[in-house]
Amino acid sequence: MRLLVLTALMILAAQVAKAEKLPIFDAHVHYSHDAVEMIPPKDIVALLRKAGVRRALVSSSDDNGTQRLYEQAPDIIVPALRPYRRRGEISTWMHDPTVIDYVEKNRLPDVSSG
Repeated sequence: MRLLVLTALMILAAQVAKAEKLPIFDAHVHYSHDAVEMIPPKDIVALLRKAGVRRALVSSSDDNGTQRLYEQAPDIIVPALRPYRRRGEISTWMHDPTVIDYVEKNRLPDVSSG
């Protein structure tokens, strides 16, 4: 699996080198359990920068991966909180009453009023 991910990233980097320099906003990045274990956040951030990504909307199951990327690059990473914490909850999270507390506890502060 790691070889497959690294190969895909290398192909992406090669294609980016050929592409015209345009700002890139990646609106759908997942950095969950297995990815966090395989590739360190600093390496992911380096790849995003090399690819010319200016912003990336990132989510992860349990939110740990998202937070680790955000700590490495708050100028690039736009955190998105998933309402489910484990992959097994993808189709059942909406029936879990603890999700409301989880989202309220982990929401970002309101910065729109200042």
